Amino acid sequence: GVEYSVDVLSRKNEVVIVVPRRRDVIRSGITFHGTIEKQKDIIDYSRRISEKIGLEYAHGFQFKLDENGVPKILECNPRIQGTMVLSTLAGANIIYGAVKLALGEEIPKFEIKSGLKLASEMRKLAAEICNVKSIFYIGRGVSYVTAMEGALKMKEIAYIHAEAYPGGELKHGPLALIEEGVPVIAICP
Repeated sequence: GVEYSVDVLSRKNEVVIVVPRRRDVIRSGITFHGTIEKQKDIIDYSRRISEKIGLEYAHGFQFKLDENGVPKILECNPRIQGTMVLSTLAGANIIYGAVKLALGEEIPKFEIKSGLKLASEMRKLAAEICNVKSIFYIGRGVSYVTAMEGALKMKEIAYIHAEAYPGGELKHGPLALIEEGVPVIAICP
């Protein structure tokens, strides 16, 4: 059956947002092609599980539809999922929302673009950065946390040297490391 990864943001028994992603092409457990889909059964099931076991902040689930189209849970991931970036591209920066929750700040309103495909969006970005030796991420305040996660995922998945810096520190040393052909990804709320 069809498999789904589901990104969830919640706080103390209140689910803020649920974003199901169909896993179109999977290699070594990682979604290489995926599509944001508004699957009511999966959204409802994810809400119930999150509330029942009291999960908070950014977390996720994996489901597989059985032969009758009924979602069956494969795993619960009480952490940031590796391909959660698709939810961000679709309009729900769940990692940023989790940091805002942890700081006790207001969570932005998310508007999801259903039908968005991971492969087409990521292919554009990958073409730009696939042959670089280093990538720098910058972020200010809570966006610095997202920048650190981005750098970590780049190292883990693409084996490209990546570093994250607070936005204000870029001019104090790290700027000397930037040269033509070194992408800088700025994380902005």
